Amino acid sequence: MRAVSRFVVVLVCTMALLPCVAQAARSYEPSFAYERDHQSIVVAPDGSYRLTQDRIVRIQTAAGIDSEGIANVYYNADRQEVESIQAWTIQPDGTQIEVSKDAIHTRDDSEGEGATNISDAKRKLIIFPKVQVGSRLRFIVTINCHTAQFPGHFLKGFIFVRAFAEEDFRVDIDLPADKPLYTELRGAKGELLETRDGRSRYRFTYRRTSANNPDPESVDETDVADLLRLSTVPDPIAYGRLYQASARPMAAVTDAVRTKAIEITRNSADARSKVRALHHWVASNIRYISVALADGALVPRSADSVLKNLYGDCKDHVVLLEAMLDAVGIGSSPALINSGRAYKISTIGIGGPINHVITYVPQLDLYIDSTDPHSPFGTIPFDDMDKPVILTALEKVARTPVLSAADHSSTTRIKLSVRADGSIEGKSESDQRGIMQSRSRSARSAALGYSEEFVVKRLLDRFGETGTGSIEHSDPDDLNEPFVLSSTFVLDPIANVPGPAAMTIPVGLASGKLRSIVTDKPQESFTGPYVCESGTVREFYTLRFAPNIRIQSIPRSMRHRDEAIDYRAEYLRSGQTVTVSRELAVQFAGSVCGEGDLMRWKAFFTKLQKDLRSQVVYQ
Repeated sequence: MRAVSRFVVVLVCTMALLPCVAQAARSYEPSFAYERDHQSIVVAPDGSYRLTQDRIVRIQTAAGIDSEGIANVYYNADRQEVESIQAWTIQPDGTQIEVSKDAIHTRDDSEGEGATNISDAKRKLIIFPKVQVGSRLRFIVTINCHTAQFPGHFLKGFIFVRAFAEEDFRVDIDLPADKPLYTELRGAKGELLETRDGRSRYRFTYRRTSANNPDPESVDETDVADLLRLSTVPDPIAYGRLYQASARPMAAVTDAVRTKAIEITRNSADARSKVRALHHWVASNIRYISVALADGALVPRSADSVLKNLYGDCKDHVVLLEAMLDAVGIGSSPALINSGRAYKISTIGIGGPINHVITYVPQLDLYIDSTDPHSPFGTIPFDDMDKPVILTALEKVARTPVLSAADHSSTTRIKLSVRADGSIEGKSESDQRGIMQSRSRSARSAALGYSEEFVVKRLLDRFGETGTGSIEHSDPDDLNEPFVLSSTFVLDPIANVPGPAAMTIPVGLASGKLRSIVTDKPQESFTGPYVCESGTVREFYTLRFAPNIRIQSIPRSMRHRDEAIDYRAEYLRSGQTVTVSRELAVQFAGSVCGEGDLMRWKAFFTKLQKDLRSQVVYQ
């Protein structure tokens, strides 16, 4: 379970001559506010539209100068054209300074994302002059969306982020009267103003003068913030039909696709083993590269093309896997999903917050994400779990599995020998399952390009230990082989020998998942639904002390158990050997936790901290 970071004010006493005076935590101060955002959208029968936006941003702090002193106007160069931009800096005394044409620049929106993202996404950068606290930055932009995402349909969404005030939002929609407009409103208001001359005119408004401190552990803003969504597509299933209509032809089974699929599954005896073989091959051999040019942002490239070039984005992975499964007689469906912190989808037919596509195999009731090269068969990334999905081929909405503590686990066995000089010789073996294995594979794969000395030092630095060692593991990129992870190491003394002294249980190069948990303090109070994880962690230690070290006492065993958390720690001594057994099983109802979950976790967290601080006392 991950906790929320908090900003705190630290008061330092001067030379201990003056008493420390308690101060209240600094309140959240938004760096800017949206003073006005008025938009007018005129929709044509083919779904194309022209948008005019008049926005004013008020700078409230010095940080706002940096964050908002350059405005970004985003558009898709293949479907949209920025027809005009006017902009001004309005000073606190009312003076207006017009932004010159040479201060407006065009950039690729994918710049900085690396070579794996290529798209038609662009942005106009408006560089405002002489910005200061109190300045109001205004721009008026007209964008012609000459090609609709889906022909004949209009889709638009607005999220009112809680971190900044939205003082005067208004959008006017003018569209053909024969096009029904479906809406999802949360906090916003709207009405049909009139229907005349074959056109319907709507107005939607929103106002919020307050702002909330951002919570980094919160679910996505689309789950909790006020919003306005508009679409001529009635519901998610209808949206899925539109996607399916364009994507399904790309999954045609060509001779090349069929030949490759049969080759990959030649040793597979049943449907499950065939799906496993195809999933592993696609995940391991198709590089992730997003080429979202022209229709590529919504329509996958053909399976034959993806196979030929051995690269593609999520849509391309899905379409190739779909075609290969078809070639061996197994049906599948694209599953539209959010791969992030959003756990809800819209009630109407609109893309947001959907940003990803994975595969569903009905015959096995199984979800697959072949864009993750480190998730073994049967496991999808955490960001795909407990999420609503639109199964486009099946024309229904479903939900991916909830994280099960029994299926996602880490078991580590560590043997330690405390030498006469206090140095510690150790070795560990670790068995990772589910997403814990996926993450371990990913970490080890990322470390392959670094020297072992560097990797060892970074791992020991986690908990303030020093020493030397080596890590051995199977190929993290080979999903067909079990993942085995072990280490050997020698730690410098972590406590003085001879004593009297005491030492906590060292970690060395073992996974140290329990120690990692207690470095992440829970939030002080509940601020709203947040993302949480279930799982099981087992750590078994055997510590053998040199004869010159006389053990005086060992930690007390303890147990904590409630509705979601089960933790036990047992400490035993036999002569110069101390054995430690720690097991934590956390099973939340899902990936979104509430106030009761936080209170339970806080109560347990202090006990876990105390247990991990406990020491072996010796002379």
